[in-house]
Amino acid sequence: MTPFFKKFLSINWILVATMVGLLVFGVFAVYSACSHRGPEFENVWSQQIKWIALGLVVYFGAAIVDYRWVRWGSPIAYLIGLGGLLALQKFAVEIYGQSSWIRIAGLSVQPSQFAIVAGILLLAVGLSELQRIWPVFRYHFLRLLVTAVIAGIPMAFVIKDDLGSGMVWAPVLACMWLVGSIPYRYLITGFLIVLCVVPIGYFFVLKDHSSNGSIP
Repeated sequence: MTPFFKKFLSINWILVATMVGLLVFGVFAVYSACSHRGPEFENVWSQQIKWIALGLVVYFGAAIVDYRWVRWGSPIAYLIGLGGLLALQKFAVEIYGQSSWIRIAGLSVQPSQFAIVAGILLLAVGLSELQRIWPVFRYHFLRLLVTAVIAGIPMAFVIKDDLGSGMVWAPVLACMWLVGSIPYRYLITGFLIVLCVVPIGYFFVLKDHSSNGSIP
């Protein structure tokens, strides 16, 4: 039996079956919600199937490829994600009132979502490997600073046009710090700083989104 076939058989097929069941239910829910709402929404369910097919290819690829390749692939994926966010500044198309999409080969792609996945991979590598590669990063505050920059750059790109995708980075970064062995004193200090910054952010960011109807 080849190693490739052994890896394929070792996939958690109960998890795969559960995932496929949820995907089928999701397509049915989208079809039920959108098929009768006019021509603008009648094909949304078919777009969902296309993305499911692409997602399954990515899923099985990630399940079969040795996870150690993530160490080398995550910086490249992160740079590609930033490239997509840069392209968004010039080639964005408005869909459902948000200019957070670009069209590639006839498909509407949201670069911020790919950037989030790539950022999570790079954050994981940064929190687990930096101190092994460069001993200076054994100091927790340096790893905290580097990972904050990693998350902050794509967040700054998207938050002005897509508040929801931008705010996703906050819980993602907090969870990565929590599982990345960052001491609680740093996490509590960061939380208190965020509490101080939120009122300022409201007046300079959230208030504008409220006035144009982006958030309730």
